[in-house]
Amino acid sequence: MTFWKGYFTGDLHGSEQTFGKALKAGKFYGVNAVVMAGDLVGKGMVPIVKTGSGYTCEFGGEQRSMETEAELKHMIEMIDNTGFYTYLTDREEVAALHADPVRSEKLVDELIVRRLRSWMDRMEESAQRDNITYYVSPGNDDPFAVDAVMGSRPGVINPEDRCVPVHEKIDMLTCGWTNPTPWDTPREMPDDQLLVKLDGLVRQVPDPQKCIFSFHAPPFGTKLDVAPNLTKDLRMMSGLGGSPFQNVGSRAVRTIIEKYQPLVGVHGHVHECAGKDKIGNTLVFNHGSEYAQGVLRGVILIFNVDQRARYVNYQSVSG
Repeated sequence: MTFWKGYFTGDLHGSEQTFGKALKAGKFYGVNAVVMAGDLVGKGMVPIVKTGSGYTCEFGGEQRSMETEAELKHMIEMIDNTGFYTYLTDREEVAALHADPVRSEKLVDELIVRRLRSWMDRMEESAQRDNITYYVSPGNDDPFAVDAVMGSRPGVINPEDRCVPVHEKIDMLTCGWTNPTPWDTPREMPDDQLLVKLDGLVRQVPDPQKCIFSFHAPPFGTKLDVAPNLTKDLRMMSGLGGSPFQNVGSRAVRTIIEKYQPLVGVHGHVHECAGKDKIGNTLVFNHGSEYAQGVLRGVILIFNVDQRARYVNYQSVSG
């Protein structure tokens, strides 16, 4: 029998450590392709301020001091591994950035683009060296500044809003947009609009039943979309007087899966819901995320491609 194996992950949120593991995962697990779908950028910038002979920064709610270059290097590595962006500066520039939010936002976008360009370069090298194809696409948290960087190159494909063949018998349809979140992220829209968008994208698909639906938002009302119920100030509810958890996935995604019954659905977005569920005859998966701890979570999907593509098995992996 002949098999096609894909490693699916996402929600790396800028973590250098987690990305480094993703870069090794394809060869380690012996897959044909690595799919990194959605939320690749980090959460913000940490200025490291030069102060005389040393440096200071605020990170993890604490003021940190570095007196040597070795301590500085260690701090930069720790911050980068948790998904933030370090920026060496001085007190005057920090004050100027606080006073000018537009300038500050532009700087963060530059840091995001710089790291993502480095990641794309490293994936291209891996694709050529290890004979693995990478599929890399944005998610709701990713600013539009990344789109130009994520243009396809040898061995690295951006499948966003497209149906692309991952094998001659398997297609993949990708969409990184989600239903609304409390954080008002760049790529989200009401579910009724998302339904129209997804239905339009499916028209590209020759046969949905031989297509992987790689939608960042998990389907509503499944094991893949349970998240803490938040108060208006975005704090987790205690459970007194109401449930501390709720389903936050997309009704549009669920409707599309129910209607077209794809080969499988692969999702992310809700970090704490790694696992699988079933909608009709379609198995749906969420790889989950623990990027801040430097843990890479992923799902390996295996398909028999002797005749018509057929789902065979999965393996949820982390490390």
